[in-house]
Amino acid sequence: MNRIIILDTTLRDGEQAPGMAMTPEEKLAVALMLEKCGVDIIEAGFPVSSQRDFEAVKAIAETVKNCAVSALARVVENDIDRAAEALKDAVKRHIHLSIATSPIHRDKKLRMSRDEVLKKAVNAVRYALTKCDTVEIGAEDATRTEPEFLLDFFTAVTEAGARVINIADTSGYSLPQEFAKLTSFIAGGVPKVISGDAIVSVHCHNDLGLALANTIAGISAGALQVEATLMGVGERAGNAALEELAAVMKTRGSALGKYETAVNTQMLIPACELVSSIEAISPGASKPLTGRNAFAHSSGIHQDGMLKCRQSYEIIDPADFGGAGFRILLSRHSGRSGVASKVGELLGYEPPPEAMDAVMRGFEKIASSEKSVSCTALLRILRDCGLYDGVIYSILKISVLPEKIGKNYRYCARVDLKVNETKCPVISAEDDDAFKALFSVLGSAMPWGIKIKNFSLSLFGAGERLSASAILQAETGGALIRAESNKHDIYAAAAGAYIDAANYAAAAFKLHAHEMSHAGMAGA
Repeated sequence: MNRIIILDTTLRDGEQAPGMAMTPEEKLAVALMLEKCGVDIIEAGFPVSSQRDFEAVKAIAETVKNCAVSALARVVENDIDRAAEALKDAVKRHIHLSIATSPIHRDKKLRMSRDEVLKKAVNAVRYALTKCDTVEIGAEDATRTEPEFLLDFFTAVTEAGARVINIADTSGYSLPQEFAKLTSFIAGGVPKVISGDAIVSVHCHNDLGLALANTIAGISAGALQVEATLMGVGERAGNAALEELAAVMKTRGSALGKYETAVNTQMLIPACELVSSIEAISPGASKPLTGRNAFAHSSGIHQDGMLKCRQSYEIIDPADFGGAGFRILLSRHSGRSGVASKVGELLGYEPPPEAMDAVMRGFEKIASSEKSVSCTALLRILRDCGLYDGVIYSILKISVLPEKIGKNYRYCARVDLKVNETKCPVISAEDDDAFKALFSVLGSAMPWGIKIKNFSLSLFGAGERLSASAILQAETGGALIRAESNKHDIYAAAAGAYIDAANYAAAAFKLHAHEMSHAGMAGA
């Protein structure tokens, strides 16, 4: 069994993505989560780049105990000294050197000859070896470097003492078959790699959408270390996504070959959610594992198949990666099986065929004009069919208004609600944050103990076509709820998602009370 070493570079390459900037405290929080994920090496940053990055790497090195901590450095002594100082208290100190090797980088950026690049790299490796436990050196833009020079480069740096050589597809240029060929050429041509005194690492970017495919190709061709990031964050289109790589190895490991990692897959989705919340970034809707549609089913054919056998359409169990499980989403594409499953979830039983016929008529009427059918809409259908007599909340009017106090603003949220057909008194709440004020007033109006675990808001379009999409993940009574709402106003979208969660909570409470009542009568 070949052990694949995982170097996570979320805190270095990932943080170099446009718009990403973590504080040292935030980087430490992510590092501790990565430690729980079981990665072998945490690349914590580039210490010479700023005092803040130095402090972050230093804090991580002092705190993390179960994996190596790495710092990036160029092949100059000042970079290496700064990296070594930041890493001095790490249990395992790993310095990752980098220098470009391709003709375009040598000629246009470095303005060095092959011999000059080689000399600087070898001298840097020798110097770094006096400062840390392991030296890795990466050939930036390796996939656009002449293969024979790349072989000479890696042979020289391993003879100088580098333990890890990194083939970097820096611009995301390579195709999988090309990357496998290059990796095999290096792994089978560098004497220290052949003898087992050094290993090959691969670092792939996603400009052509091939980062994961190239990483897998590299493993198959002899790489024993891979470099990845949570959610694939990183420069431009990002890197290979750690959670996706883990999913491939877990799901298709037998087809890949005899490989294993130390990754605790059940921590990966929570780790991605942490990065997402810190950086206020949301993965694409269809992104594997972390996208909101990754384990969601709207098509009637798929819903029917999933309800009969989950493996009919899902090859990954989200629970294996810390996810909550698959979801049935109702839309005009949904069929009777999917609707019946949601009705059964809300009522605790599936209505008889004639009652479901009435439900389907109501459902089809709403679904024909809406993108999706919410829990609230479904409860109204059930009420109209005489199947539900519990609480249903709806919003009559909502406003969130700012008031300037000195140089700052304070927000007042007011909500006018209706419970079934009864209008409630208008209530309000204030906060320095607009959405905190909104959720505070909604929580007061609907006291179901809803604890928001994650909330995201996205805007699409422009002008008259501008729309807001709110996604809310919440917990109430031990149950996890996910609610979505699409409106033309950000506060209306947020309130719509909260209302949907509250209506689900109200239905769940009624069902639980009914079950407890029957249990009590049975006991009597």
